[in-house]
Order: sequence, then C-alpha cells, then structure tokens
Amino acid sequence: MLECKTGARDDTDPDAVEASKYRDAYHAQYCALIGPGFAENTELGSELQTHGVSAWSVADLQRQLAIGSNPHEMLALFAPGFVGDVIDTLQWNRLHGERKRGGRRKLQPPSRGRRRMRRG
Repeated sequence: MLECKTGARDDTDPDAVEASKYRDAYHAQYCALIGPGFAENTELGSELQTHGVSAWSVADLQRQLAIGSNPHEMLALFAPGFVGDVIDTLQWNRLHGERKRGGRRKLQPPSRGRRRMRRG
C-alpha cells in the first residue's frame, strides 16, 4: 500500500495512521509513505514504528533506483521507519559486507546516530 504526499519539502506531520489504515482492507503486506521529504523527528519515527509504515523521500527513491537493488535486498526497505537509514546500511553492506570479506568476522556499519532534523 503506497500513500503519496505532495506539498512541503519536509513534511512534519504526514499522518502515518492514514497511510496504514488501508493495509488490512487491501490485504497488503507493507505500507509506505512517499513524499518530497520528511522531517525526521522522534514523534514521526515513533508513529512509523507503531503503525508499521516506512517513509520514503523522493531522494530515497532516486537512490534506490540508482543502486539497482534486487527484490531480496529491498525487503528490508519496507520495515517501519525512515528508509534513508536502511539504504545507507544496504550500501555499506555491499561495500564491506560478508561476501566482500570472504566469510571473515562480521563487521557492523558505523553508527551515525540519528540524522539531523531538517528545518524548513
């Protein structure tokens, strides 16, 4: 189920509940908000988790198309939360993941903490 938003560059209140309410009615497995951008704040992050919604900015969609993920890699992108962080991890794993190290000890992506909030 995709809920598309238009308008402000960084939507501060995209209403994750609205995006999730049709998931059950249409028997969808995943629910995603897509918009020009989202202000990444803890309240919105919490709502995304509570209602099982992933938030995709247009820039996230462009990055995903540019790196050409396969369907298996893309499953993680539909987990509740901000997709940009997951794409960062996906790209890190491609560069430094287990296949690149030939099965040696498992490395973890660097912890960046929360992304800075964008202010519009």
